[in-house]
Amino acid sequence: MGVHEVGSEHLLLGLAAVEDSISAKALNSVGLDLETTRKHAAALNYEGTANQAQPEMPFTENSKRALEISWEEARIEEVNYIGSEHLLLGVLRLGEGKAAQMLAAHGTDIEALRSEVIKLRETETHQY
Repeated sequence: MGVHEVGSEHLLLGLAAVEDSISAKALNSVGLDLETTRKHAAALNYEGTANQAQPEMPFTENSKRALEISWEEARIEEVNYIGSEHLLLGVLRLGEGKAAQMLAAHGTDIEALRSEVIKLRETETHQY
């Protein structure tokens, strides 16, 4: 995308890309498949661009905060890992940044998406 940081929009793109994950299934339920998510990401306005690939790309403050919230979501569920569902819940709870802009541009009902994540998590957890 020509940027020099990993932002919340990249987290959202990654979550949409893992097809069999709870996060991708939840995003698909609101019409956000990988292709649609990419289109929303491409429409974002970036002020700065990176001219060359960098060996390490830092996380933006929003993406760091989304990861912290993801850990909180995992602890609420009383598990010792962060799954895609926790990361999506973290992005949703963050409520700001480029991922939030993408969700808003799509007209996503955040509470409905959050409920879908929780429903899928419970359904898939009880299958094993």
